[in-house]
Amino acid sequence: MTQNRPPSPSVASPRQTLQHILGQVAAIIGIFFLFLLSIETMVGTLRLFSHQAAREVFALTNNPFVSIFIGLLVTSIVQSSSTTTSLTVALVASDTLQISQAVPIILGANVGTTLTSTLISLGHISSKKEFRRAIAAGSLHDLFNICALIIIFPIEYYTHFLSKGAEILVRHLPFTAGDNPNLEGNYLVRHLSNWIVENSKDYPFFLLLGAILFLFFSLRSFSKILEYSMLKQGIGTKKMESETQQGESNPALLEVLFGNKWKSFFSGLLLTSAIQSSSVTTSLIVPLVAKGRVNLGVAFPFIIGANIGTTITGLLAALFKSETALVIAFVHILFNIFGGLLFLFVPFLKMLPLYLSEKLGELAQENRLFGFVYILVIFFVLPFFLIYWTS
Repeated sequence: MTQNRPPSPSVASPRQTLQHILGQVAAIIGIFFLFLLSIETMVGTLRLFSHQAAREVFALTNNPFVSIFIGLLVTSIVQSSSTTTSLTVALVASDTLQISQAVPIILGANVGTTLTSTLISLGHISSKKEFRRAIAAGSLHDLFNICALIIIFPIEYYTHFLSKGAEILVRHLPFTAGDNPNLEGNYLVRHLSNWIVENSKDYPFFLLLGAILFLFFSLRSFSKILEYSMLKQGIGTKKMESETQQGESNPALLEVLFGNKWKSFFSGLLLTSAIQSSSVTTSLIVPLVAKGRVNLGVAFPFIIGANIGTTITGLLAALFKSETALVIAFVHILFNIFGGLLFLFVPFLKMLPLYLSEKLGELAQENRLFGFVYILVIFFVLPFFLIYWTS
């Protein structure tokens, strides 16, 4: 008697594979074009607003501490530090914000983007043991960025070492020329943007809103396409997260990604640079730590690497803009690099976020409501209160 065999999986022909690759490349090019166009359109639209209106709208940013919480709050709401950073770059490029006003917003956005991984941890609330580890993993990203902000921002505030370092780097870039950068590599984007702004200048608010929505759409689409490509290769974050939630894992893949501190660091750096979303890559850590597949100490370098990888978006947004816009992008890069170096190599600093996140996990295990309260206070109540109180 013959047994019914399951149909063998279809294998794509070389032609189909080539068509698939070309299709993805075309999609990435199209999305990147939309990203540049949305940034350029925002810059042009912001210039339509009068300087008086701009000063009134952004008067709060004269207080650097308020600016930090504006960056934190906006990023918590839109759940994308890349979007907040790109918006800030556009504001600087249009002369709406000064570098000193923009730097704290960028640093606040670094904290706001960590909300996603903390929210993911709430999915393990049904198991006390898993919930403790999940909250520890989710809050580790928050606490690392908060600690880095507390240490580095006062030094930047009094010495401007990040801003000055970024200015030196930008002056030595091969594609800039003093105060008037010769950045003419995007003729099509610039001309199309000018045409859009010129024909819509009677409705600047709606034009700005549309540009922001297209920016958000392009970043999301870029992340989804690359994540899908990785998923097809068996290394997608969704697949790994799904396997972990089911109690499964790929030992070989986990060894490649998290085999030691440096594998973990470069995995976070490269994955986030490709996907352009630290929220996606750091959220991968939560179920892995919750299920005990990865320990918190190895997850920490992955988070640091992801923090550096996410700065690429701001750099891309600033490439064809003003020199000051490039300075802001490099401030973001330098902040995350210095923060990463401090917490990778200084023993006391390395242990501080780990200790705090573990204690937070223990508190959440004793009272699960604590996890919800922590999220509400850190990401919403505290920023709203401080912005209102200081305004």
